[in-house]
Amino acid sequence: MSLRLLLIGDSGTGKTGALLPLLEKYKLRIADFDNGVDFLKMNSSAKLRQNLSVKTFTDEFSRSTISGLTLNTPTAITRFGNALDKWDEAGPFKTWGPDTILVIDSLTFLGRAMARHYLDLNKKKPDSVIEPRQFGAIQGMIFSLMDQLLDDAKNCHYIVISHIDYRDYQEGSYAPVGMMDQGDKPDQIPKSQVEAKGVPTVFGAKLGPQIGRYFNFMLRARISTIGNMRPRRIIQTQPDQTIDLKCPILELEEKGELPLSTGLATLFAEWEKRNN
Repeated sequence: MSLRLLLIGDSGTGKTGALLPLLEKYKLRIADFDNGVDFLKMNSSAKLRQNLSVKTFTDEFSRSTISGLTLNTPTAITRFGNALDKWDEAGPFKTWGPDTILVIDSLTFLGRAMARHYLDLNKKKPDSVIEPRQFGAIQGMIFSLMDQLLDDAKNCHYIVISHIDYRDYQEGSYAPVGMMDQGDKPDQIPKSQVEAKGVPTVFGAKLGPQIGRYFNFMLRARISTIGNMRPRRIIQTQPDQTIDLKCPILELEEKGELPLSTGLATLFAEWEKRNN
């Protein structure tokens, strides 16, 4: 049974760096949409780098003397789909074994690439302003990708990394911060009933709160600061007032946190112990 992890966190909290201890035991195949996996390359030994395969999927821009940068025909999503069908000598994603982890870094930038891909498919300039009616179609394409990963991950594991989008929340409704109609008038939501909630940054307001259903773990990388103590990088396993998380291994959830430097190795070891 595959471990499916959604790892969320603000920029600079160490989401990508948390993958480093996994190279001791697993082959990591990273779909890099952020162009930001230098930490892994610089901090792993030559031996560990043998377990690391990175493919970067970014769309290219050309410099124009008139208007600055112009986006070329987007290819990131097409190349990513081809890589899932054949990742060099490893073959299709659906044939990978339990010694392998697919990493998507990050869902945030994958969503942007999917939007450009959608515009190109519909014969529009990939840097066009996205109309409200187009959001649903783009979100549907992202859902389809998640469905494919869920169906194809028979034995191998996958980790999807995402930034956090903070939103106003009230009784299941999410809106960008400051956009919820709140106040003291009868037709407005009382300010006391609105709280800030963090959700994965995907694409649009509706997708973030729903994307967690595709994963059996949803954890948060963050920097813990308590009093005058030195800041610590941790992986949060328990939900709190601002973040909804899930960790089905109760022993790890009760701890509340794992060290960022070893946390994912601990998580995978406990998962294998319970599923072998």
